Amino acid sequence: MDKKGKNLFFLGKGGTGKTTISALTATALAEKGEKVVLLSMDPAHNLFDVFQINSSKNAVKLHDNFIIEEIDIQYWIKTYLKSIEEKIAGSYKYLTALSLEKHINTIRYSPGLEEYALQYAYEAVEKKYKDYTYRLFDMPPTALALRFFNLPILSLIWLEQLIDLRKKILEKHKIINDVYKRDFAKTDDKILNQLFRMQSDNEKIIKNLQDVKKSGIYIILNEDNLSLSESANIYKMISENRFSIDGILVNKYQDVMKQGDFEKKFTNLSLHFFPLGQHTLIGMTDLKEYINNEMFQQYIYSIMLPGENIF
Repeated sequence: MDKKGKNLFFLGKGGTGKTTISALTATALAEKGEKVVLLSMDPAHNLFDVFQINSSKNAVKLHDNFIIEEIDIQYWIKTYLKSIEEKIAGSYKYLTALSLEKHINTIRYSPGLEEYALQYAYEAVEKKYKDYTYRLFDMPPTALALRFFNLPILSLIWLEQLIDLRKKILEKHKIINDVYKRDFAKTDDKILNQLFRMQSDNEKIIKNLQDVKKSGIYIILNEDNLSLSESANIYKMISENRFSIDGILVNKYQDVMKQGDFEKKFTNLSLHFFPLGQHTLIGMTDLKEYINNEMFQQYIYSIMLPGENIF
């Protein structure tokens, strides 16, 4: 394992058990002495409920090496909008006479803010918990989770076009300045420099998500056909962007006869089957009891020993 830390993302259809499986995984890794942080990125949090924690704080330390945190999406939306306001004020001085607050309030209701907020939160917690061996992300429902992964790639497409447009504008400025015999410093253009910084930031995010040593994705599903079909679509869309799929986790597994269906849908992928528990897994005692079964321990060792076939 790259001891600089690895991000593990848990995706899946709503109700398949993403929060429970991510909680079990984090607990098992922490029990083995790893430094672990589990982060809920789902706007409808229930992570604290799984651990039976009643707290008004966003982050709670369970042990010296184990922290859980529920990401406040609304806070990160406000943070993102604040950054836009600062960038506009810094790059477009001539707009200071206008009411920036009015325009920011309009942006506040624009579609797509949640995925930008998630990206801001993701970058922040990576820095905040940079010394942790594992950072686990309990992701939101499928649509928002996929937009989160697609966002930096789509942003690069837009930025390439904006950079090209800005360069053309600067060339026009240069022609005008040459006519009037005025000095022109292209590299000092704040807007172009800001676009380059945004381009670099998104390239780093994509590189990090595509690096198998730094990031891995687990798709959680159940036995029903709807869950299987949606998970196959998640796998297809994630794979197209060359992100690493570390495993398929079949939760609440009961029918052994269906194992072949999963193997056909997800060829060449690590498959793990977690049997339905005898009761709802709530509280640290129940979580610890469940992770001691052999099937779950094999899955945990596959995380700690990536690339090794333990079966």
